[in-house]
Amino acid sequence: MKTAYSISLSTSVRKTDDASDKVNSQVFINRIKYFRSFGKYVPVRSLATPMTQMAAMQLADQLKSQTDQIIEIIEVLADDDAYLPANLEELNPVKSQTESVGLQSLKKAVEQCFRDGMNSLDILSAANKAVING
Repeated sequence: MKTAYSISLSTSVRKTDDASDKVNSQVFINRIKYFRSFGKYVPVRSLATPMTQMAAMQLADQLKSQTDQIIEIIEVLADDDAYLPANLEELNPVKSQTESVGLQSLKKAVEQCFRDGMNSLDILSAANKAVING
């Protein structure tokens, strides 16, 4: 086992104006949800995603600007052969990296056609003609 890092999101809700009154506190890492399946309640455990400390710090910075929750970097254990993402791009790969260059340019061309005022039927017709005519 090796040490890895992850993010802990927690929230607390106060029902009074007293700052020490934390009635509801929930941590979203390593939580258990129960779902009803075939008449039984089945537990489903959410585990933290292991990553390097740099990736955890980048993710924490990104999440701080998007949420009001309490964000902490925590240490977790990972298998020795587990892959640890080193940055946000490795943690959340962008779909366009797996797309071909031609498909990316086709998407840009279709977006430009919409901006030029063409409707979807005109764009589809033009694309079909381009495919058929080569």
